[in-house]
Order: sequence, then structure tokens, then C-alpha cells
Amino acid sequence: MTSFALLPFVVRLSGYLKKRGLACSCRIEGVETFLLGRGEPQCTFTFNGSRWFCLLAAYPHLTTFAWLYLNGHVDGEGDWMSFAKIVDTFGVSRLPRFLEGVLANSPLSQRTHYDWSTAAYACFLDDPYMQYTCGRLDNGNVVTLEEAQIAKLRHIAEGLKPRAGERHLDSGCGWGGLTRYFTETFGTVSDGITISSEQAAFARKHVPSEQARFLVTGFEAHTPAEPYDLVTVVGMLEHVPIRRHGEFFNWLSARVRRGGRVYLQCITATHAPTTDRVRLLNRYVFEHELSRIEDTLSLASAAGFRVVSVEEAHNDYAFTTWEWVERIRARRDEILQHLNGDEWVYRVLLGYLTLASLSLTEERSHLHRVFFVKE
Repeated sequence: MTSFALLPFVVRLSGYLKKRGLACSCRIEGVETFLLGRGEPQCTFTFNGSRWFCLLAAYPHLTTFAWLYLNGHVDGEGDWMSFAKIVDTFGVSRLPRFLEGVLANSPLSQRTHYDWSTAAYACFLDDPYMQYTCGRLDNGNVVTLEEAQIAKLRHIAEGLKPRAGERHLDSGCGWGGLTRYFTETFGTVSDGITISSEQAAFARKHVPSEQARFLVTGFEAHTPAEPYDLVTVVGMLEHVPIRRHGEFFNWLSARVRRGGRVYLQCITATHAPTTDRVRLLNRYVFEHELSRIEDTLSLASAAGFRVVSVEEAHNDYAFTTWEWVERIRARRDEILQHLNGDEWVYRVLLGYLTLASLSLTEERSHLHRVFFVKE
């Protein structure tokens, strides 16, 4: 397609960015370059075909961009956060029906997001605890991801005060890092539950304590022989549909002894209704919903828990997710090798974590840490 034929689409997309005070360069098939928006461009959008540029210009929608990006038709160069901010402005109003049908198709496999490749995750998560949840900046003294994650583990331990021999449940245990910390440091007898068979297999191999066991199960199917003294729920509640949050806290209450201590860490939303951006994440990555912290605390109280403390820490998660983004970008080739060259999965990881970091930075989503006691 000639530059002249592209002109209406260049004008359209440039006008879209001008209204939002943004600017970028646009490169098509490595040849034609245009300035879009107004001002000094801080990043470049690169398209591998003019038809993909025209599609985005005609329908500047987040769904359109996601489909183009995940299928390798567009990429970004230069300042990555500027690239993310431009992408984040794309509209979320409903697309034409024919286009919705086309863009809804994706190569998302039936495997859980956490089963893609443990070795790939190890390239950007902290060593040695492999925590895929928010770290803790610890009053601004933290300078590395590893320090942030250890600070988080210490914070949990300070609040729960685990003792040797106490029964501990880690609901949504990931690759077993928190369970490992509790059993090795305090001598707890810990059960970790996860829906990911790969996570459980890794944890069984890499958590040396005989006082730790890992089960592949949903929370509702886990029925221990006796109640727990301690429970940690870190980054797991988001995957439970909001309509089942009451069920979750009732289930939890039945599995914690009276006086037992609980730590909950979860992403929360300012508004309870599911947004179009959340629906997009559900389509390509994993099912999740974000509740308001007020609703979460109310349900926990109704289930018999007393709130000890509540902390909001969106900055901690903005830091954590951006550290993951930087590591993913820096180790792209190695991660792709672990993913057997699956560029689509690599782009999912990088794309959703980039926008997550931006959302947390701008306080459109939040991170709450709560300590409870079972009454």
C-alpha cells in the first residue's frame, strides 16, 4: 500500500493521539515512518504490514491492539512505559460484531496460565523463592526484587507469628516459596494447594522440608482432617469469582481453629463491576475478578473473622510488576527457548504485566494486605 493510500489512516490515528496529548513514531514494514500525535515521540510502533496499521487506525480499540500484538503484527521500540501508556488509551467501547468474532479467536491453550513453563517463569521471578505475587518495598529501603520478596515473607511472618509444629495452609501456593520459607525458618507443618500440576511438581522437588506437602486441588475440595493454626492466601482470591467470595470465606472459616491467624493479600478494584480490560485479560490469560476491599472485609467478618490490620500498597505491586517486565524483556531469548519458541505466550506475559504495572502506578487497581483472626 502506498504512502498516499495510507494517508487517511495516518491522519485518523494521529488525530486520536493528539486529542490525548500523546505522540509516537510509526514504522510500517521497516520502510515507511510517520509521526503520529503532537510533540516529541518517545516510542515507535512497528507494524509488519500496512493492513494491520489500517486496522488499528480504523478501530483504535484495546481488543484490536491485543490481537495484533499477540499475533506479532505490531510491536514497540523505545521507551516501553510510553508505549504502554499509548496502548492503554485505546478505547474499550464495543467493536462491530464481525470484528469481535475475528478478534475473539486466540491460540490460548487449555492449560492453566501457571503451567506454561516453570523454567520460563524462573527467568524473571525472584531466586530462590519463585514468588509470582507482590513484594514489599519496606519503607523504601528495598532496591532489588529479591529483597522485596524476602521483605514480604518477613512481613507475613511478623503478623502471623508462626511457631514450630503449627499447622499452616498456603491456599494458592504457587511454586512453594512461602511454604518453603515457613517450614525452613519456623518449622511449621505446611500444606500448599494449587490448581497447577507443574507448580506442585516443582514445589515437591525444590522444597526440601519433610513438613511440607503440595496438593493439586481447588480450594473447595480441600478438606483437612483437622483445622489449621495459620492460613496464607496470597494472590489467590482474585481467581475466585466474586459471586463465590462468600463461599470462600465460609470454607476458610471452617478450616481455621478459633484464634487462628490468616493473612490475605489480593489485588482490589475501586469499582466492583468487571471492566472491559479485565474481560480482555480473562480472554487471553486467566479467569479473575477484582472486588472492592470493603466488600471483601464485610464477607470475611460475616464468616467469623476479625480484622487486625489493613494495608494498601499499590506502589509495591507497581514496582514488582515492572521488575518482572524488565527481566522478561532482558531475557527474551532465554524465555522463548523455555517456551519452545512460542512467541504468543511470551507476548502475553510481557503485555499483561506491562499494563498491570501501569494500572497499579495510576491507582486504577490496588493491592491490599490484611491480617485476620478467627473468632
